[in-house]
Amino acid sequence: MDEVKIKVNEPGRTVEEAVEEFEGDFVGTSRSIGGGIGNLVGQVGRLYVGLLTLPINLLPAKSRVHAKNAIKEGFLTVKVLVDDINDGIENVLDRSLQRDRVRVSLDDDEM
Repeated sequence: MDEVKIKVNEPGRTVEEAVEEFEGDFVGTSRSIGGGIGNLVGQVGRLYVGLLTLPINLLPAKSRVHAKNAIKEGFLTVKVLVDDINDGIENVLDRSLQRDRVRVSLDDDEM
């Protein structure tokens, strides 16, 4: 973890007290914010899926199965596309990092 420096301007207050207060507030806040956002996203997602599937639930059983399979395939298509883009970006970054490492090692050898 990165080192955090805190300047204490209050008389009679130690650096340790300020650090303890900072760590306690930050950790608690970040956990509650992350949990709240995750909960909200989950609820919005469930609402969205519920609204999308409402008309589908009015279809006959066989048609409903085919419609839900089509929706699932559409989501899988988007997921695979995003995964492929992420893999491409990762490969470009890995190649760039390797080139930089080679350059650094060549520079070190010349010295």
